[in-house]
Amino acid sequence: MPNVIRKVFSFPVLLGALLLGWVFWIARASVADPDIWWHMENAKYLFTYHHFPNFDTFSFTTMGHPWMDHEWLAEVPYYLGWRAGGPVGLYLVYLGILDLIFLGIFWLACKSSGNLKGAWVASCFSVFLGAVSFGPRTLLHGYIYLLALLLIMQRFRAKGEAPLWLIPIVFCLWINSH
Repeated sequence: MPNVIRKVFSFPVLLGALLLGWVFWIARASVADPDIWWHMENAKYLFTYHHFPNFDTFSFTTMGHPWMDHEWLAEVPYYLGWRAGGPVGLYLVYLGILDLIFLGIFWLACKSSGNLKGAWVASCFSVFLGAVSFGPRTLLHGYIYLLALLLIMQRFRAKGEAPLWLIPIVFCLWINSH
């Protein structure tokens, strides 16, 4: 039993938890992104009519003009979070996305540098720099796909083999998110 406790409360896990606490502290009051409501209306349209909108229905100046929702894949999680829990659900989806991004940065920095403490400092600094883009924005999904691509390439560089077949799938997801 003590070995399990030692693994659960290991130094890397503790640093990861501190990083997530830093993300939560910085992101605690930044759900006020004005575009999120427009994105959730697009996702609501998709769920209501079971097809993508092909003309602009929400803007005053271009209403009825041909339009393609190129961010539909990033809008869906926010809408589902809103449907499940209202503002709290939206915030949890947004916070989960931020956590994935910064834990991915921490993991990638650890693997690339081999220096756990240095990777943690760099990851905490990246939270500080990334705070300008905090908010439930579709842009955040692009960062997840960028990290996925970097992790695949890092594994290929380190081991000489990686699931390179995932790269086209990552790009297909990425271009439908932002």
